[in-house]
Amino acid sequence: MCSSALRSSSNIRLQESYDVIVIGTGAAGCIVSAKLATALGMNVLLVEAGVATGNNDNENITNPALWLNVLHNDTLEWHFHTVAQTELNNRIINLGFAKGTGGSAMHNAMGYVRGGQKW
Repeated sequence: MCSSALRSSSNIRLQESYDVIVIGTGAAGCIVSAKLATALGMNVLLVEAGVATGNNDNENITNPALWLNVLHNDTLEWHFHTVAQTELNNRIINLGFAKGTGGSAMHNAMGYVRGGQKW
């Protein structure tokens, strides 16, 4: 499902209407879009503001040792941060939110934690 969405807006023709518009091609956005389209037969538009990273040609994404480089890359990172926190000596905390196909999963160093069998 997400692979079909890896086209830039310049070479894809949009329809006049969709049943659902999903914002963000992160792990949740891709799964929700695929489930709605396949299980329910809905016409889904999946939108991503970042770059198409599905061709895996960016070493900062494909090499786990370089995952922190995503945080300092204007093309791949939103650069969100908190306001100064009095409880933290007025420090500003950077929030790592990646932009592009895969969303914030792009800077997880290819690590994951498997959920329990109950879930």
